[in-house]
Amino acid sequence: MVGLRSSLLMRLPGPAKLALLRLSGLPLLRRVVLEFESAGVIYYARAQDWWRFAWPFEPKTMRFLLRSAEPSDTFLDVGAHIGLYTVGLARRVARVYALEPEPSNFTLLVKNVLINGL
Repeated sequence: MVGLRSSLLMRLPGPAKLALLRLSGLPLLRRVVLEFESAGVIYYARAQDWWRFAWPFEPKTMRFLLRSAEPSDTFLDVGAHIGLYTVGLARRVARVYALEPEPSNFTLLVKNVLINGL
């Protein structure tokens, strides 16, 4: 398992990020799983999804959710993918339900919940 820190990816120059983005469509990268660290949270994701960790992923949405979340809230993450919002909100709200129909994404979602002790 290869670990990458999002801060390292964020420091890559724009052309390097674009080159990696073009490579992410390669079939091999759809099967390789990497470990990413972002804001103190660990995520497992396919190599083709590296770009989600290269710069803040949907920062306005995450800020809104974190700012709006109350400790007694229940959060429903429909189409949870690998759990970026699920894991991000799990420590702030009372309960999180994450629904992900795609089997390989669901497997990574479960790993991400478990690796972060949720």
